[in-house]
Amino acid sequence: MPSKREPDRCLELISQARVMTLATSADNHPWTAPVYYFYRDSAFYFFSSPDARHICDGKDRQCAASIFRTHDVIEHLEGLQMSGLVLEQGTGTQALAVAGAYARQFNISFAGSDILGFFKKAFHARLYKFVPDLVYHMDNRRGFGFRELIDL
Repeated sequence: MPSKREPDRCLELISQARVMTLATSADNHPWTAPVYYFYRDSAFYFFSSPDARHICDGKDRQCAASIFRTHDVIEHLEGLQMSGLVLEQGTGTQALAVAGAYARQFNISFAGSDILGFFKKAFHARLYKFVPDLVYHMDNRRGFGFRELIDL
């Protein structure tokens, strides 16, 4: 049963980290890719090229992801290990709000009101989200290799 004790610590970790490693696979060929994310409403939003291998192999499929705190002491390693789906985000009001928040979080300047068009033109990127269905909080401070199923 998922823990109710750790979500606050995990949400703090999510707000402090900036990069999520996304793991995908196709035809028995695994792949990982780091992506900058913005977290909102239990989803990790990120921009990526629709031609990127992690999108071609992962879109609308079960994938894995992780985020973690870096630390020089192995006993302080802490992070989230997740499985879930990578979905393309539409172009509606929610997508515009998330894209604007993403741009503010990463100090990305753009002109005009079409931020999705800006990302498409400037970076050949579209907005995607990773929606976890299983989340483990791993925390070596509580014992080497300790992990606990949580609800975010």
